[in-house]
Amino acid sequence: MGRDGTKWVASYSFGVIGFNNEGGSQKIKNLSKEANLPHEYVTTLALDNRSQLWIGTIEGLRVLYNTSGFFEDENITADEIIISEDGVAKELLFKQFVSKIVVDGSNNKWVGTVGSGLFYFSSDGQQTIFHFTKENSPLPSNNISEISLDESNGTLYIATEKGLVSFKTGSSSTTEGFATSHVYPNPVRPGFDIVEEKVKIKDLPENVNIKITDIEGNLVAEAQSRTNQRYNGFNLEIDGGIAYWNGKNLANNVVASGVYLIMLSDLDSFETKVLKLMVVR
Repeated sequence: MGRDGTKWVASYSFGVIGFNNEGGSQKIKNLSKEANLPHEYVTTLALDNRSQLWIGTIEGLRVLYNTSGFFEDENITADEIIISEDGVAKELLFKQFVSKIVVDGSNNKWVGTVGSGLFYFSSDGQQTIFHFTKENSPLPSNNISEISLDESNGTLYIATEKGLVSFKTGSSSTTEGFATSHVYPNPVRPGFDIVEEKVKIKDLPENVNIKITDIEGNLVAEAQSRTNQRYNGFNLEIDGGIAYWNGKNLANNVVASGVYLIMLSDLDSFETKVLKLMVVR
């Protein structure tokens, strides 16, 4: 269900059905092939963190970007995602049987298919972060029937026709405020490989700015939720409600021993919090 109270329903022969009875009036409308769906057999729906509706069908993927105008816009359409592959424009998951879509805390999408395994896409679908198949992973089959994400610990459960597997994604759900925000390991001891294992800052709100400084106030690293997302090569990167720092400063060198301040700012509520981290090299 959307923030405006609209209920979205996947159907076998009528495409996507939207229903809203907020405010005492009833509205119902469907989205079909005439609105650019690749097929009217819709298998899965997922409303993301920006209220965009991701639609999986037996013949491809579509996104309804303007869900707020669904009932009023007589010419509303769902859009395919066009990506560049080796300099050639292609439709993402063209003619693929999409079986399940799950949105994580970073607004990235896990997409299961029948025949092509499991994909993990960036929030807009332009980057394929992971593509798991039975050939390159423990997946017992390339036919994905169900996906479920435990947002409390980032575990993704994947059901196939030949069994169930799980995957530790490292992501987590966002929180309201900084009441439970914490950093670990703390202190960082000499035996901890900070570059590979990374320091984690957990229980973060959806739209956060993080600054790490030394005790004298010199900036060491900075990141924002919607800019420095995970898997993009940043020293400090954010994945939903958790941030990862590889211990490197702005000069790309691992920091020296000392006390570091982690300054958290919620860009929506303007709430702030400061955490302290001890690094021992």
